[in-house]
Amino acid sequence: MELPKKSLHMLQDARKIVSRHIGVSGKNLEDFVAALTQLASSSVEWQAGETIPLERILSLILGTQPNEQLPIGLVRLLAPLLTNQETYFFREPRVFEFSTKVLLGRRKESLDFSRSPSLKVWCAGCSSGEEAYSLAISLKESGLSSASVSILGTDISDEALLQAVSALYTRRSFRSLGEDSRYEDLLQRYVKPKNDDEAGDVREICESLKSMVLFDFFNLVDFVGEDKRVEREIAQGFDLIICRNVLVYFEQAEQLLVVESLSNSLKPGGYLVLAPTDLVHGLPSEQCTRLNLSPTGDLDGCVYAKFNRTVAYNSPSLSLGSEVVLPSVRELYLQSLKWQDLDLKAEAIESLEKCLALNSDIHMASFLLAGLYFATDRRDSARALLLGLRSKLFTLPLAETLEFGEGLTVDSLLKLVDNLLALED
Repeated sequence: MELPKKSLHMLQDARKIVSRHIGVSGKNLEDFVAALTQLASSSVEWQAGETIPLERILSLILGTQPNEQLPIGLVRLLAPLLTNQETYFFREPRVFEFSTKVLLGRRKESLDFSRSPSLKVWCAGCSSGEEAYSLAISLKESGLSSASVSILGTDISDEALLQAVSALYTRRSFRSLGEDSRYEDLLQRYVKPKNDDEAGDVREICESLKSMVLFDFFNLVDFVGEDKRVEREIAQGFDLIICRNVLVYFEQAEQLLVVESLSNSLKPGGYLVLAPTDLVHGLPSEQCTRLNLSPTGDLDGCVYAKFNRTVAYNSPSLSLGSEVVLPSVRELYLQSLKWQDLDLKAEAIESLEKCLALNSDIHMASFLLAGLYFATDRRDSARALLLGLRSKLFTLPLAETLEFGEGLTVDSLLKLVDNLLALED
Protein backbone atom coordinates (compact mmCIF):
# COMPACT_ATOMS: atom_id res chain seq x y z
CA MET A 1 0.00 0.00 0.00
CA GLU A 2 1.40 3.36 -0.99
CA LEU A 3 1.50 6.21 1.47
CA PRO A 4 -1.02 8.92 0.51
CA LYS A 5 0.40 12.28 -0.38
CA LYS A 6 0.51 13.96 3.00
CA SER A 7 2.75 16.88 3.74
CA LEU A 8 6.01 16.31 5.54
CA HIS A 9 4.80 18.71 8.22
CA MET A 10 1.75 16.57 8.97
CA LEU A 11 3.82 13.40 9.23
CA GLN A 12 6.28 15.10 11.57
CA ASP A 13 3.41 16.31 13.76
CA ALA A 14 1.96 12.80 13.87
CA ARG A 15 5.33 11.39 14.89
CA LYS A 16 5.66 13.93 17.72
CA ILE A 17 2.21 13.04 19.03
CA VAL A 18 3.00 9.31 19.00
CA SER A 19 6.32 9.94 20.75
CA ARG A 20 4.55 11.94 23.47
CA HIS A 21 2.02 9.16 24.12
CA ILE A 22 4.09 6.01 23.59
CA GLY A 23 7.63 7.23 24.09
CA VAL A 24 8.78 5.63 20.84
CA SER A 25 8.30 6.77 17.27
CA GLY A 26 11.03 5.04 15.27
CA LYS A 27 14.62 6.11 14.81
CA ASN A 28 13.59 8.56 12.11
CA LEU A 29 10.60 9.69 10.07
CA GLU A 30 11.17 6.92 7.53
CA ASP A 31 10.85 4.25 10.27
CA PHE A 32 7.69 5.91 11.54
CA VAL A 33 6.05 5.97 8.11
CA ALA A 34 7.06 2.34 7.55
CA ALA A 35 5.36 1.34 10.80
CA LEU A 36 2.15 3.15 9.82
CA THR A 37 2.19 1.49 6.43
CA GLN A 38 2.78 -1.94 7.94
CA LEU A 39 -0.09 -1.46 10.38
CA ALA A 40 -2.46 -0.42 7.59
CA SER A 41 -1.50 -3.38 5.41
CA SER A 42 -1.59 -6.02 8.14
CA SER A 43 -5.41 -6.45 8.05
CA VAL A 44 -5.41 -6.48 11.85
CA GLU A 45 -8.84 -5.71 13.26
CA TRP A 46 -8.79 -2.75 15.61
CA GLN A 47 -12.49 -3.04 16.36
CA ALA A 48 -14.77 -5.95 15.61
CA GLY A 49 -15.07 -6.41 11.87
CA GLU A 50 -13.10 -3.30 11.04
CA THR A 51 -9.61 -2.88 9.58
CA ILE A 52 -7.59 0.33 9.85
CA PRO A 53 -7.06 2.36 6.66
CA LEU A 54 -3.87 4.41 6.67
CA GLU A 55 -5.85 7.62 6.30
CA ARG A 56 -7.80 6.84 9.47
CA ILE A 57 -4.63 6.07 11.42
CA LEU A 58 -3.23 9.48 10.57
CA SER A 59 -6.57 11.12 11.34
CA LEU A 60 -6.73 9.46 14.77
CA ILE A 61 -3.21 10.58 15.61
CA LEU A 62 -3.48 14.16 14.37
CA GLY A 63 -6.92 14.56 15.94
CA THR A 64 -5.65 13.77 19.43
CA GLN A 65 -5.69 16.89 21.61
CA PRO A 66 -2.84 17.66 24.07
CA ASN A 67 -5.03 16.72 27.05
CA GLU A 68 -6.28 13.50 25.42
CA GLN A 69 -4.75 10.05 25.02
CA LEU A 70 -4.35 8.07 21.84
CA PRO A 71 -6.90 5.23 21.58
CA ILE A 72 -5.47 2.33 23.57
CA GLY A 73 -6.15 -0.07 20.70
CA LEU A 74 -3.99 2.01 18.37
CA VAL A 75 -1.23 2.24 20.98
CA ARG A 76 -1.12 -1.53 21.44
CA LEU A 77 -0.99 -2.20 17.70
CA LEU A 78 1.47 0.52 16.73
CA ALA A 79 4.02 0.32 19.57
CA PRO A 80 5.44 -3.13 18.68
CA LEU A 81 6.06 -1.97 15.11
CA LEU A 82 8.26 0.86 16.39
CA THR A 83 10.50 -1.29 18.61
CA ASN A 84 12.72 -4.33 18.24
CA GLN A 85 11.17 -7.30 20.09
CA GLU A 86 14.15 -9.62 19.43
CA THR A 87 15.33 -11.36 22.61
CA TYR A 88 16.33 -14.77 23.92
CA PHE A 89 17.13 -16.57 27.18
CA PHE A 90 20.24 -15.41 29.09
CA ARG A 91 20.98 -12.79 26.48
CA GLU A 92 23.73 -11.33 28.68
CA PRO A 93 24.60 -13.78 31.50
CA ARG A 94 26.44 -11.26 33.69
CA VAL A 95 23.26 -9.21 34.07
CA PHE A 96 21.54 -12.17 35.69
CA GLU A 97 24.60 -13.01 37.79
CA PHE A 98 24.72 -9.45 39.11
CA SER A 99 20.96 -9.31 39.69
CA THR A 100 21.01 -12.57 41.62
CA LYS A 101 23.86 -11.36 43.83
CA VAL A 102 22.01 -8.11 44.53
CA LEU A 103 18.78 -9.87 45.44
CA LEU A 104 20.56 -12.35 47.71
CA GLY A 105 22.07 -9.36 49.51
CA ARG A 106 18.68 -7.67 49.79
CA ARG A 107 17.19 -10.87 51.17
CA LYS A 108 19.96 -11.15 53.76
CA GLU A 109 19.49 -7.60 55.04
CA SER A 110 15.68 -7.64 54.96
CA LEU A 111 14.11 -7.02 58.36
CA ASP A 112 10.75 -8.52 57.41
CA PHE A 113 10.90 -12.19 56.46
CA SER A 114 7.23 -12.70 57.33
CA ARG A 115 5.97 -11.14 54.12
CA SER A 116 5.59 -13.31 51.08
CA PRO A 117 7.12 -12.53 48.71
CA SER A 118 9.79 -10.38 50.40
CA LEU A 119 11.60 -9.41 47.18
CA LYS A 120 10.07 -7.59 44.22
CA VAL A 121 11.60 -7.30 40.75
CA TRP A 122 10.33 -5.39 37.73
CA CYS A 123 11.47 -6.24 34.20
CA ALA A 124 10.26 -3.13 32.37
CA GLY A 125 10.04 -3.68 28.62
CA CYS A 126 10.20 -7.46 29.01
CA SER A 127 9.17 -8.24 25.42
CA SER A 128 8.09 -11.91 25.19
CA GLY A 129 9.31 -12.85 28.66
CA GLU A 130 12.71 -14.48 28.11
CA GLU A 131 14.45 -11.96 30.38
CA ALA A 132 12.00 -12.44 33.26
CA TYR A 133 12.15 -16.22 33.06
CA SER A 134 15.97 -16.15 32.81
CA LEU A 135 16.09 -14.19 36.04
CA ALA A 136 13.65 -16.63 37.66
CA ILE A 137 15.95 -19.52 36.69
CA SER A 138 18.98 -17.73 38.14
CA LEU A 139 17.19 -17.04 41.41
CA LYS A 140 15.96 -20.62 41.71
CA GLU A 141 19.49 -21.86 41.08
CA SER A 142 20.79 -19.59 43.87
CA GLY A 143 18.47 -21.24 46.38
CA LEU A 144 15.72 -18.62 46.63
CA SER A 145 12.27 -20.15 46.82
CA SER A 146 9.42 -19.30 44.48
CA ALA A 147 7.51 -17.88 47.45
CA SER A 148 10.25 -15.38 48.35
CA VAL A 149 10.48 -13.55 45.01
CA SER A 150 7.91 -11.86 42.78
CA ILE A 151 8.92 -10.83 39.24
CA LEU A 152 6.76 -8.45 37.21
CA GLY A 153 7.28 -8.27 33.46
CA THR A 154 5.63 -5.43 31.54
CA ASP A 155 5.57 -4.42 27.89
CA ILE A 156 3.49 -2.45 25.39
CA SER A 157 3.15 -5.31 22.92
CA ASP A 158 0.09 -7.50 23.39
CA GLU A 159 1.55 -10.11 21.05
CA ALA A 160 4.77 -10.34 23.07
CA LEU A 161 2.87 -10.52 26.36
CA LEU A 162 0.64 -13.31 25.08
CA GLN A 163 3.70 -15.38 24.30
CA ALA A 164 5.19 -14.58 27.71
CA VAL A 165 2.02 -15.72 29.48
CA SER A 166 1.84 -18.88 27.38
CA ALA A 167 5.45 -19.68 28.40
CA LEU A 168 5.96 -21.46 25.06
CA TYR A 169 9.18 -20.91 23.12
CA THR A 170 10.93 -22.41 20.11
CA ARG A 171 14.50 -23.67 20.13
CA ARG A 172 15.66 -20.32 18.77
CA SER A 173 14.81 -18.64 22.08
CA PHE A 174 17.26 -20.97 23.84
CA ARG A 175 20.09 -20.60 21.35
CA SER A 176 22.52 -19.07 23.87
CA LEU A 177 22.15 -22.00 26.30
CA GLY A 178 23.71 -24.45 23.88
CA GLU A 179 26.79 -22.25 23.58
CA ASP A 180 27.64 -22.37 27.30
CA SER A 181 28.15 -25.64 29.18
CA ARG A 182 26.97 -23.98 32.42
CA TYR A 183 23.44 -23.87 31.06
CA GLU A 184 23.22 -27.31 29.47
CA ASP A 185 21.31 -28.91 32.33
CA LEU A 186 19.02 -25.93 32.85
CA LEU A 187 16.87 -27.04 29.94
CA GLN A 188 16.37 -30.38 31.64
CA ARG A 189 15.31 -28.85 34.96
CA TYR A 190 13.21 -25.87 33.93
CA VAL A 191 12.07 -26.43 30.34
CA LYS A 192 10.20 -29.38 28.86
CA PRO A 193 9.05 -30.28 25.33
CA LYS A 194 5.44 -29.39 24.62
CA ASN A 195 3.43 -32.61 24.54
CA ASP A 196 1.36 -31.91 21.43
CA ASP A 197 4.22 -30.46 19.37
CA GLU A 198 4.91 -33.11 16.73
CA ALA A 199 7.91 -31.27 15.30
CA GLY A 200 9.56 -31.16 18.73
CA ASP A 201 10.57 -27.51 18.30
CA VAL A 202 8.42 -25.98 21.05
CA ARG A 203 9.48 -25.88 24.70
CA GLU A 204 7.38 -24.98 27.75
CA ILE A 205 8.56 -23.29 30.97
CA CYS A 206 7.94 -25.37 34.12
CA GLU A 207 5.21 -24.40 36.59
CA SER A 208 7.61 -23.46 39.40
CA LEU A 209 9.01 -20.65 37.23
CA LYS A 210 5.62 -19.55 35.98
CA SER A 211 4.49 -19.01 39.57
CA MET A 212 7.31 -16.51 40.12
CA VAL A 213 6.44 -14.23 37.20
CA LEU A 214 3.43 -12.02 36.44
CA PHE A 215 3.03 -10.27 33.08
CA ASP A 216 1.00 -7.13 32.40
CA PHE A 217 0.56 -4.38 29.82
CA PHE A 218 2.27 -1.16 30.90
CA ASN A 219 3.21 1.98 28.97
CA LEU A 220 6.19 3.65 30.67
CA VAL A 221 5.24 7.04 29.28
CA ASP A 222 1.91 6.89 31.12
CA PHE A 223 3.47 7.46 34.53
CA VAL A 224 6.15 10.07 33.92
CA GLY A 225 6.28 13.72 34.91
CA GLU A 226 4.12 15.73 37.26
CA ASP A 227 0.95 15.15 35.23
CA LYS A 228 1.09 11.35 35.37
CA ARG A 229 -1.66 9.85 33.26
CA VAL A 230 -1.82 6.73 35.41
CA GLU A 231 -1.09 6.00 39.05
CA ARG A 232 -0.69 2.29 39.69
CA GLU A 233 0.39 0.39 42.76
CA ILE A 234 1.91 -2.13 40.38
CA ALA A 235 4.86 0.21 39.84
CA GLN A 236 5.93 0.71 43.47
CA GLY A 237 8.27 -0.80 46.04
CA PHE A 238 10.78 -2.75 43.96
CA ASP A 239 14.13 -4.10 45.14
CA LEU A 240 15.40 -4.33 41.56
CA ILE A 241 14.24 -2.82 38.28
CA ILE A 242 15.74 -4.06 35.00
CA CYS A 243 14.99 -1.76 32.07
CA ARG A 244 17.51 -2.66 29.39
CA ASN A 245 17.48 -1.69 25.71
CA VAL A 246 14.22 0.23 26.19
CA LEU A 247 15.23 3.86 26.71
CA VAL A 248 17.20 3.76 23.47
CA TYR A 249 13.88 4.23 21.64
CA PHE A 250 12.98 7.37 23.64
CA GLU A 251 13.95 10.98 23.05
CA GLN A 252 16.40 12.33 25.64
CA ALA A 253 13.77 14.31 27.53
CA GLU A 254 11.53 11.25 27.81
CA GLN A 255 14.50 9.11 28.85
CA LEU A 256 15.17 11.26 31.91
CA LEU A 257 11.46 11.36 32.84
CA VAL A 258 11.21 7.57 32.66
CA VAL A 259 14.36 7.15 34.77
CA GLU A 260 12.83 9.49 37.36
CA SER A 261 9.67 7.40 37.54
CA LEU A 262 11.66 4.17 37.74
CA SER A 263 13.72 5.66 40.56
CA ASN A 264 10.54 6.58 42.42
CA SER A 265 9.43 2.96 42.09
CA LEU A 266 12.52 1.62 43.87
CA LYS A 267 12.74 0.84 47.56
CA PRO A 268 15.61 2.51 49.45
CA GLY A 269 18.71 0.46 48.73
CA GLY A 270 17.20 -0.92 45.53
CA TYR A 271 18.94 -1.06 42.16
CA LEU A 272 18.11 0.17 38.65
CA VAL A 273 19.82 -1.74 35.82
CA LEU A 274 20.00 -0.14 32.37
CA ALA A 275 21.97 -0.98 29.20
CA PRO A 276 24.91 0.90 27.64
CA THR A 277 22.75 1.89 24.67
CA ASP A 278 19.99 3.38 26.84
CA LEU A 279 21.86 6.44 28.09
CA VAL A 280 24.87 6.93 25.83
CA HIS A 281 26.50 9.48 28.16
CA GLY A 282 25.17 8.03 31.39
CA LEU A 283 22.80 9.69 33.83
CA PRO A 284 23.85 13.32 34.49
CA SER A 285 25.30 13.84 37.98
CA GLU A 286 22.73 16.51 38.83
CA GLN A 287 19.97 14.05 37.91
CA CYS A 288 21.56 11.40 40.15
CA THR A 289 21.64 13.83 43.08
CA ARG A 290 18.06 14.95 42.58
CA LEU A 291 16.75 11.39 42.26
CA ASN A 292 18.91 9.99 45.08
CA LEU A 293 20.64 7.59 42.69
CA SER A 294 24.28 6.62 42.91
CA PRO A 295 26.16 4.88 40.07
CA THR A 296 27.80 1.68 41.32
CA GLY A 297 30.17 1.15 38.40
CA ASP A 298 28.75 -2.32 37.68
CA LEU A 299 27.82 -3.61 34.20
CA ASP A 300 29.73 -0.93 32.27
CA GLY A 301 28.40 1.85 34.49
CA CYS A 302 24.74 1.03 33.87
CA VAL A 303 23.68 0.26 37.47
CA TYR A 304 22.33 2.84 39.91
CA ALA A 305 21.59 2.35 43.63
CA LYS A 306 18.75 4.20 45.39
CA PHE A 307 19.28 5.93 48.74
CA ASN A 308 16.89 7.44 51.29
CA ARG A 309 16.29 11.18 51.49
CA THR A 310 16.66 11.13 55.26
CA VAL A 311 19.60 13.43 55.99
CA ALA A 312 19.92 16.90 54.51
CA TYR A 313 22.24 19.83 55.13
CA ASN A 314 23.32 23.09 53.55
CA SER A 315 26.99 22.87 52.65
CA PRO A 316 28.91 26.17 52.67
CA SER A 317 31.43 24.62 50.28
CA LEU A 318 28.81 24.33 47.54
CA SER A 319 28.58 27.36 45.31
CA LEU A 320 24.91 26.75 44.58
CA GLY A 321 24.04 26.79 48.28
CA SER A 322 21.32 24.22 47.63
CA GLU A 323 20.18 21.41 49.88
CA VAL A 324 22.23 18.26 49.47
CA VAL A 325 20.61 14.91 50.14
CA LEU A 326 22.67 12.19 51.78
CA PRO A 327 21.98 8.51 52.39
CA SER A 328 21.02 7.48 55.90
CA VAL A 329 23.45 6.01 58.44
CA ARG A 330 21.78 2.63 58.13
CA GLU A 331 21.99 2.61 54.34
CA LEU A 332 25.66 3.53 54.39
CA TYR A 333 26.36 0.75 56.90
CA LEU A 334 24.44 -1.83 54.88
CA GLN A 335 26.10 -0.63 51.68
CA SER A 336 29.50 -1.21 53.29
CA LEU A 337 28.52 -4.82 53.98
CA LYS A 338 27.65 -5.27 50.32
CA TRP A 339 31.00 -3.87 49.24
CA GLN A 340 32.78 -6.23 51.65
CA ASP A 341 30.85 -9.21 50.28
CA LEU A 342 32.15 -8.21 46.84
CA ASP A 343 35.68 -7.75 48.27
CA LEU A 344 35.63 -4.06 47.32
CA LYS A 345 37.58 -2.71 50.29
CA ALA A 346 38.00 0.87 49.10
CA GLU A 347 34.26 1.28 48.52
CA ALA A 348 33.46 -0.33 51.89
CA ILE A 349 35.87 2.03 53.66
CA GLU A 350 34.30 5.05 51.97
CA SER A 351 30.78 3.98 53.03
CA LEU A 352 31.85 3.41 56.66
CA GLU A 353 33.72 6.72 56.83
CA LYS A 354 30.59 8.52 55.60
CA CYS A 355 28.49 6.58 58.10
CA LEU A 356 30.72 7.68 60.99
CA ALA A 357 30.81 11.25 59.72
CA LEU A 358 27.04 11.35 60.18
CA ASN A 359 27.08 9.52 63.53
CA SER A 360 30.38 8.76 65.26
CA ASP A 361 28.64 6.52 67.82
CA ILE A 362 27.89 3.68 65.42
CA HIS A 363 30.35 1.39 67.17
CA MET A 364 29.95 -1.55 64.79
CA ALA A 365 30.93 0.76 61.93
CA SER A 366 34.08 1.81 63.82
CA PHE A 367 35.04 -1.82 64.44
CA LEU A 368 34.51 -2.86 60.82
CA LEU A 369 36.37 0.19 59.56
CA ALA A 370 39.33 -0.58 61.79
CA GLY A 371 39.47 -4.09 60.37
CA LEU A 372 39.46 -2.72 56.83
CA TYR A 373 42.21 -0.24 57.72
CA PHE A 374 44.36 -3.15 58.95
CA ALA A 375 43.57 -5.09 55.75
CA THR A 376 44.77 -2.15 53.63
CA ASP A 377 47.96 -1.50 55.66
CA ARG A 378 46.64 1.62 57.38
CA ARG A 379 47.71 0.30 60.78
CA ASP A 380 48.13 3.61 62.58
CA SER A 381 44.63 4.69 61.61
CA ALA A 382 43.25 1.29 62.61
CA ARG A 383 44.87 1.34 66.08
CA ALA A 384 43.77 4.93 66.73
CA LEU A 385 40.20 4.03 65.77
CA LEU A 386 40.17 0.91 67.97
CA LEU A 387 41.59 2.73 70.98
CA GLY A 388 38.99 5.45 70.61
CA LEU A 389 36.26 2.85 70.25
CA ARG A 390 37.54 1.05 73.36
CA SER A 391 37.30 4.24 75.37
CA LYS A 392 33.72 4.84 74.25
CA LEU A 393 32.65 1.27 75.01
CA PHE A 394 33.96 1.53 78.60
CA THR A 395 31.37 4.27 79.25
CA LEU A 396 28.45 1.96 78.29
CA PRO A 397 26.69 -0.82 80.22
CA LEU A 398 28.38 -4.12 79.36
CA ALA A 399 25.06 -5.88 78.68
CA GLU A 400 23.78 -3.23 76.28
CA THR A 401 23.19 -4.46 72.73
CA LEU A 402 24.78 -2.51 69.90
CA GLU A 403 23.07 -0.87 66.94
CA PHE A 404 23.59 -2.99 63.80
CA GLY A 405 25.26 -5.60 66.02
CA GLU A 406 22.59 -8.28 65.50
CA GLY A 407 22.46 -8.97 69.24
CA LEU A 408 26.13 -8.33 69.98
CA THR A 409 26.67 -6.71 73.39
CA VAL A 410 29.13 -4.02 74.49
CA ASP A 411 31.06 -6.63 76.50
CA SER A 412 31.40 -8.91 73.46
CA LEU A 413 32.62 -6.10 71.23
CA LEU A 414 35.15 -5.02 73.86
CA LYS A 415 36.62 -8.51 73.81
CA LEU A 416 36.79 -8.44 70.00
CA VAL A 417 38.52 -5.05 70.09
CA ASP A 418 41.08 -6.29 72.63
CA ASN A 419 41.73 -9.43 70.59
CA LEU A 420 42.27 -7.44 67.40
CA LEU A 421 44.65 -5.03 69.16
CA ALA A 422 46.56 -7.95 70.62
CA LEU A 423 46.91 -9.63 67.23
CA GLU A 424 48.35 -6.49 65.69
CA ASP A 425 50.86 -5.79 68.48
